[in-house]
Order: sequence, then structure tokens, then C-alpha cells
Amino acid sequence: MVDIIVTGHGQFSEGLVSALELIAGPQESVQNVNFLESDSTELLNEKLSAALANTGSEVLILTDLQGGSPFKEAVMLKMQMPEKNIEVISGTNFPLLLMSTLTPADSALELAESLIQQGKEAIARYEYVEHVQVDSEDEDFEDGI
Repeated sequence: MVDIIVTGHGQFSEGLVSALELIAGPQESVQNVNFLESDSTELLNEKLSAALANTGSEVLILTDLQGGSPFKEAVMLKMQMPEKNIEVISGTNFPLLLMSTLTPADSALELAESLIQQGKEAIARYEYVEHVQVDSEDEDFEDGI
């Protein structure tokens, strides 16, 4: 099993985990770590370290922004804890988080590689397409979508 830590600026991680639990129920293997405006990077490091202390050996850390403090602190902890298999992903979105709990994986690396593609595919722009009314007696007509 891969444990998941979500972190980001402000209450980004708390909001994502709250939405996840609304849709998928309580998640024992998912933790969130907020990085509030009043927090120093030292405090963020302490919060992430405490979250990591409550994980197994396979850990995926999902962050909001590559190069931001949550990302950098997660990467530093990855380097300081070689006994844990920690993978760090930036650009986290809600579909990526949801899929992280639904995708079976034996390792953090396997899960991370799978999620990156799924997270990209979840990004879409709505485009209105006008539908043309079709005569239901037309033999090519199919009911449905």
C-alpha cells in the first residue's frame, strides 16, 4: 500500500482531502499538510516530517506547485529519508488525488507514473456543440448519447 500526503499553499491540501472524503469516504492512507501564510519553511518541514512518521515505506507526496516551498521541502525530505520510497508530484489536481486512492499500486514510483498521465488527461475545456434534432423514425436514429 502507498500512503499519500497532500500539501500545498494555504489550505489547498485540506480542501482537496475534504472533497476526496466527501466523494470517496474517509481515507486512512491520505493525510494533508497545509502551508499557511504564517508558517515558516521550518514549520512546514516539521509538519511534513510528522506526517511522514505516520506512513509506511511507500509514500507519494502530492504538491500544488513545482518549485514552491511545499514541493521543495517534500523533495528535501525525500533526499533525507532514503529508507522510505518517497515520490513527489507537483501540479496536483482533484482527479489525480481521487485516482491515487483508486489505483492499485505496489510502489510509490508505480503509482506516481500512472497518476501523472491520468492527471493530464483529466484536464479539459468544455466546448458547446449544438445538437441537431433527428427524426426518430429515421432508421439510423439511436436513442441515447
